[in-house]
Amino acid sequence: MQTFQSLIEYCNSNDIYKLNAWNSSERANLCAKVFRTFPSIFKEFHDATYVTQINGVPEGSKCAVTGDHLSGGVQLKFNNRHICLHSTYYNVWYHYFRIRHFPFYILHLKSDKDCAEKKWNKSSSVLKKYILDTI
Repeated sequence: MQTFQSLIEYCNSNDIYKLNAWNSSERANLCAKVFRTFPSIFKEFHDATYVTQINGVPEGSKCAVTGDHLSGGVQLKFNNRHICLHSTYYNVWYHYFRIRHFPFYILHLKSDKDCAEKKWNKSSSVLKKYILDTI
């Protein structure tokens, strides 16, 4: 795994190529394992570069993952899609998106090394737990 210090250096230099390549193998490995557990709508989510979250769901909404009626959850808007998710799935989708776009997430936050490492550890642990519990 590449160091978090190198990530911060890439952020400071605005080297998009190096940013995109940072820890790409591990990011791809985690994302690939999660990707195959979700329905086809997840491909569109995977391709998104921007997602809007709305807390709460309209009455009568169904979860895009399970098809079950929701009494709570979140709405996500991306790539001209608008879906509802149970909060359990939202947590995994959120951390998936963060890992998939991690270098640019850190660039946008202007994080330091310690903050970047904490955010990576949180997101990767959520995905690893999901993988262990699901596969």
